[in-house]
Amino acid sequence: MSLQSVTIAGQSVGVIDVTTHSRGGDSLSAATLVVKDTESNRAQATHGAEVVVEWTEYTWRGYVTNPQAGEGAETLQIKANGRRLELKHNTLHTCFYNVTSSEAVKLAITTRSKPLNKTEIHTGSTVTDWTAVAPVKQRYGGSRASLYNWGTDGIIVGARSGHDSPLVATYHNVTTDAIVDGIYRLDTRLLVSDRFTGLEAEIELTTPDDTTYVWEPELNTGPQSLRLNAEDAHPDGQVSEAGTLQYRFYPGGRTANDAAVMIDNAHTLPFKRVPRNTALSVDGVQSTNRKIIRRVDNPAAVFIDKQATEDGFDWWVDDDILYYEPGENDPGELEIVAGETPVIDVSPDRDAESITNIVTVVGANDIEVTERDQASIEYYGPVPRPEPITDPSLTTKAEATARAKGHLEDNAWDDAEIPFEVADTRLSALTHGDSIPIDYPPEGLSGSYSIEETRTQSNGVVTVTVAASSGRGDY
Repeated sequence: MSLQSVTIAGQSVGVIDVTTHSRGGDSLSAATLVVKDTESNRAQATHGAEVVVEWTEYTWRGYVTNPQAGEGAETLQIKANGRRLELKHNTLHTCFYNVTSSEAVKLAITTRSKPLNKTEIHTGSTVTDWTAVAPVKQRYGGSRASLYNWGTDGIIVGARSGHDSPLVATYHNVTTDAIVDGIYRLDTRLLVSDRFTGLEAEIELTTPDDTTYVWEPELNTGPQSLRLNAEDAHPDGQVSEAGTLQYRFYPGGRTANDAAVMIDNAHTLPFKRVPRNTALSVDGVQSTNRKIIRRVDNPAAVFIDKQATEDGFDWWVDDDILYYEPGENDPGELEIVAGETPVIDVSPDRDAESITNIVTVVGANDIEVTERDQASIEYYGPVPRPEPITDPSLTTKAEATARAKGHLEDNAWDDAEIPFEVADTRLSALTHGDSIPIDYPPEGLSGSYSIEETRTQSNGVVTVTVAASSGRGDY
């Protein structure tokens, strides 16, 4: 393999030296170009200009991030970051509700969420489109207009003393305008009789496309405005009819007095997903079965990296394709063998202090999960190596457990990064997500090792860094 060409902003550039490197996860790949310090080169190397480095075996693509004078008086050093740079600066403000993690990754790359205006579902002013299962079910129709904040009336469900079964009110005309591509939240206002102590509630929204949101808010007596966030809902509902909003009130035993609940209104805050201008393809994203409920206000790269941890996947960008997949790829005939491969230098970095073998993940709503790798604890003892992770976007125990187990899988054993400098340009085709067979007795290495980083220089030297574990007998 050799360097074929370098272009900046679509124009060919003659380089004195060039180095590219790639690494997986949310670490950015990078390139450093050294060119003559000319007016035309400076004009091309503007911030954000596209950089394409064509090697024989692969193509590196990215954007200029820092042009500056080089070490020599007549040279210009141009630093660039890979395509993942756009994922670092693309901050998501969205909610992924009960979709597979792989679908969420695709949406994070290809779309952005546009918040829409607060949208009315009902204002409780008419019994049209309402049904109810309750001893008392009617419009309020009273003289105290101050009891309702929205519309001209409220919907009443109530019961005489001695009642002990649920009171149910269902609105049957939720339209697509109130949902669009998803909702950030549902806002509703209730007035609970001061004689209705111990009342429990479930509020279930079933959208026109049959997505189900169920909330279980805590109720007090008197008026209360409820802000029900989408990420706090769950999809295990009771309603089979699409386009409905149902209120279910459960008395805490037999009612001691006549009591009622007034339903004042319901509004959603919906959003629309619109295409995002990106050169990245999602063709390398493999499907998963794990569904998530997640509010996201982070850069896309951070979100994808968290999903990869929870799925036990790797992710990286190679030639404008984002790969998100499990395991490691076989690099074919490529290998590193002592006495055969032209190894220039090996510089192992072994550090068992980087190990984590107990993880406590704290999510929202008092969710707390602790996972441990007992074999790692016993091997690297005598003191366990704990790490706390706090992430309020984790709203279920299953999500917190997946994060903890994934974090241990990534961090409980690999205690070394071993870079091989090799005069074999074929190795530049390796990327994060590949593995390579290594038989190198001087460092005690024998087996297949995962690629952490690949660095390619125009002088023909490729540095391949692999991860290894003494505890698993890698060296």
